[in-house]
Amino acid sequence: MLDKCWAKLSLLLTFVSFVLLIVGLSSPVWLSRNGHYEGIWIYCYYLIHTQGDIKCLVLDKLADFSVTGNWLKAVRALMILSVIATFVSTVCHILYIVARRRSVGLKLLHTAIILASLSAILCVSGLIIYATRVRIDILKEDYVIGWSFILCAVGGGVMAGVILPLLVEIKNCRLLASYETIT
Repeated sequence: MLDKCWAKLSLLLTFVSFVLLIVGLSSPVWLSRNGHYEGIWIYCYYLIHTQGDIKCLVLDKLADFSVTGNWLKAVRALMILSVIATFVSTVCHILYIVARRRSVGLKLLHTAIILASLSAILCVSGLIIYATRVRIDILKEDYVIGWSFILCAVGGGVMAGVILPLLVEIKNCRLLASYETIT
């Protein structure tokens, strides 16, 4: 029952991080202010004179996007790569849990640690670029960081936290492997 329990905890955390990153990446509330919100894909605002209808614009189609959009493209790429690394790490966790051979399992654990680290670094890098550019360009207009940005930040933090249970699992595997079997 408690076999590979640290890996199972780590799998749960990885899955939570994956969901947080997907929701945060796809939702349009990275920034918000009264009647306006913006993600890394679209910008939306409420039309007050039309009883609260919402109008959204795709950021790539705005006239000045080709000039100012390179940093946003970098944020998108870093966040997408973070999601991919998280997904592959999830697959490595699942394969480790069902693996029967210890040597294959340890390789999968090492791969999962590398991918979790990579995912956290990519996510934090994207968030730092976004936050610094937004602070320079936009926050003068009373925008505040939205819940989508916060979900991605928590997802990246959880991915960084995945590493600790994986290290404990590796330690447990090595301890179990050091015992000789009596036949």
